[in-house]
Amino acid sequence: MKWKTREGKEIEVKDMTSSHAENTVLMLMRNNGPHKILESLLYAYEKYSEENKPQEVVLNGDMAQEFNDMQDNIDEDEWMNYFVGY
Repeated sequence: MKWKTREGKEIEVKDMTSSHAENTVLMLMRNNGPHKILESLLYAYEKYSEENKPQEVVLNGDMAQEFNDMQDNIDEDEWMNYFVGY
């Protein structure tokens, strides 16, 4: 998503510094009011969530399924030991 600065330069929102992002939100609040900002943020979050849904995992084969089933039954320490051979 891009943001157009007052100079007309377009920059990626993800590349904004924290202070730039904070100043942008404050400017939007001054010009539009906090309710409009909240409405816009909720709309953006909804769109982002729809576009970034987790992909379904497909396991191929018995070994993959067995390994996956094991994950629910072991804690983190035991899980690491599985890989380092202890």
